Amino acid sequence: MVGDLARARVPVRTGYLRSTIYSRIKGWVAEVGAEAAYAMFVEFGTRHMQARPFLYPAIQEWLPVLEQIVCEAIDMAKAEAALQ
Repeated sequence: MVGDLARARVPVRTGYLRSTIYSRIKGWVAEVGAEAAYAMFVEFGTRHMQARPFLYPAIQEWLPVLEQIVCEAIDMAKAEAALQ
């Protein structure tokens, strides 16, 4: 899943950032992120440090799969609504 790809791409020094990466789907909402306070600085960089994106590339790679899942869920919802 997206979280596994992000964990594989994240730069590792101590492993804390990698351990805080999460991805979850709850209803119609998909969440992907990292709880480490400095995750944003690694992802987007600072004026002192070049960006080392790990979340965005993982999301981009999984986008076709996520799109398919959403389309299937919409089709199922439409089919259920037609039966009522």
